[in-house]
Amino acid sequence: MDAAVLRDGDMTVVLDGVARLRWSHPGADQWLLCGLWPTGEEQEELLQRLVAGHPLLVLLGHGPATVSVYRREVATELDRFENVIESDPLLELSVPVLDWLPEPLAAHGRDFVARTDELVRTTAEALLPALIMDVGVADANLLFARRTARAVSAPGCLQARQVFAARTPAFARALVTR
Repeated sequence: MDAAVLRDGDMTVVLDGVARLRWSHPGADQWLLCGLWPTGEEQEELLQRLVAGHPLLVLLGHGPATVSVYRREVATELDRFENVIESDPLLELSVPVLDWLPEPLAAHGRDFVARTDELVRTTAEALLPALIMDVGVADANLLFARRTARAVSAPGCLQARQVFAARTPAFARALVTR
């Protein structure tokens, strides 16, 4: 199973962001960036599950999805990354947000990110929940959620099924740890 994808029964949870980076471990003290989730085949499988009505929860991070790596640690083409900044010997790579979803769904997710950016920017951190959910659902079996900088405590952690079941703002507020 890939680090970017979790399964809970028939539900799929995708961690969009740096979790999409694929690493190989060819030696005891060596890690190589070898790709970006998903492959074309993995994307097709996920979209088929979505069309078939299986629930999909997309969990977005609270900040930019960037990683700094040494050039020698990269064993993949860089064309799938949104932005590549070279500063010898380092590369800063930006993982594209939601580029694996069909455009109407990706656009809805990006709008959700923009709305939550405003909420996070204008709300004191102590008042933010650990998880913000999109209640303006783009598709009946697709749900976007976003982690904030606030940590989720173990007793307050939600299971994917609980998060997906929160389809109304009132129910979502009751579930999200404050």
